[in-house]
Amino acid sequence: AQGRLYGTTLSGGGKDVGVLFRITPHGQRATEEVLRSFCVLADCTDGALPYAGVVIASNGTIYGTTAAGNKYPGANCFNADVGCGTLFELKGTTYKILHDFCATDVVSCPDGGQLLDSVLFIDQSGNIFGTAAMGGLRGHGTVWEYTP
Repeated sequence: AQGRLYGTTLSGGGKDVGVLFRITPHGQRATEEVLRSFCVLADCTDGALPYAGVVIASNGTIYGTTAAGNKYPGANCFNADVGCGTLFELKGTTYKILHDFCATDVVSCPDGGQLLDSVLFIDQSGNIFGTAAMGGLRGHGTVWEYTP
């Protein structure tokens, strides 16, 4: 409603593993704000490498995913050093991890991992849906749902 644009970058930020940003138009000019620099916590427990964009709920909460983050020893991911990825929210200025992917079973990752270009969708009930490139029954990816 205010004409703002939200997005992510795959690089940049303090550790060069991505940022969440907002661009606000002001006539012919615009201002850019970094809302979150990823991987500021040990083992990237706050997420890293946000390949996909974000979605915004009707209440203004921003949701997104990262392809890496939340290190679990032996994680079966493209980058086991930093884990399999996260689902995050930014509500106002409060950043929170909602789900750590591939955390329950690092062998088969039933919930998925490697959220590369994850498609995010919010239904009318506020449930969030997305995709993962790995994990699932045969290891070739999942479609997941998160219910707040």
